[in-house]
Amino acid sequence: MLNNPAMESFFQQITEAHRQWTQNWVNAHPTIDPMQHMSVLHEMVQKMTPTNHVWFDSHSQFYQQQMNLWLGLIGAKPAEKVAELDKTDRRFNAPEWETPLFDYIRQNYLVTSKWLMQMVEKTNTDEASREKAAFFTKQYLDAMSPTNFAFTNPEVMKLALETKGESLQEGMKKLMADMQKGSITMTDESQFEVGKNLAMTPGEVIFENDLFQLIQYTPSTAKVYARPLLVVPPCVNK
Repeated sequence: MLNNPAMESFFQQITEAHRQWTQNWVNAHPTIDPMQHMSVLHEMVQKMTPTNHVWFDSHSQFYQQQMNLWLGLIGAKPAEKVAELDKTDRRFNAPEWETPLFDYIRQNYLVTSKWLMQMVEKTNTDEASREKAAFFTKQYLDAMSPTNFAFTNPEVMKLALETKGESLQEGMKKLMADMQKGSITMTDESQFEVGKNLAMTPGEVIFENDLFQLIQYTPSTAKVYARPLLVVPPCVNK
C-alpha cells in the first residue's frame, strides 16, 4: 500500500524492535530497561530522511502511550487515561470497563485504533487509495474490537458468571447453527414469514457500478406513488 521501500524497511525494523521489547517483558528479563525500546527507535530515526520524521513522531507517541498503560497496569506508576473515551461509543459504556484490567484493554484498543488510522491518513498515496485504505482499516478495527470477543468483554464475562455459563453455551449453539447454514444470522429469522409480515415482489437491477446495485421492485398494486421510495440498507458486515 505504501509503495515506498524505505518506509517498508522502517516498519520492518520498528516491528522487530517492538517484538523484542515485548518478548523481554513477557520473559521478565532481569536486565530489561523500559526505555531501551524508545532508545532503539531514536537510533532508527537518525537514519530517516526529514520528510519521514512525522512518521517517527506518531510512533514515538504511540509507544510512549503503550508504555504508560502497561506501567499503570502493573502498578509501576499511577494509572492514567491515555485514550480519549468517547461517551457516545456504546461499546465501552458499561461500568465493568472501569476495572484496571479491562480499562487497560479498552485504552490499548482505542490508542492502537487511533494510531493505525493516523498512519493511513499520512500514507504517501493518492486520495482515492487513501480513502479506500481508511475504509477497510476501520472495518478491520471494528471487527477486532475487544467487545467482540468473550474473554475481553467484561459484560459477557459478567453475564456468563450470572448464568453459570449458560449464556456462553447458548452463544456457541447459535454459532454452530450459523456455520451449518453458511451465513451469519443478524436476527431471529423464524419471526418472519413471506406474505404475512415480510413483503417480497419481483425486482431487477436497473443500475450498478463498482459501489452498489440499484434494484427496482415491481409494484404489487395498480397505482403507486409518483415519488419512489429509496431504501439504503446498512453496510454492516457486508
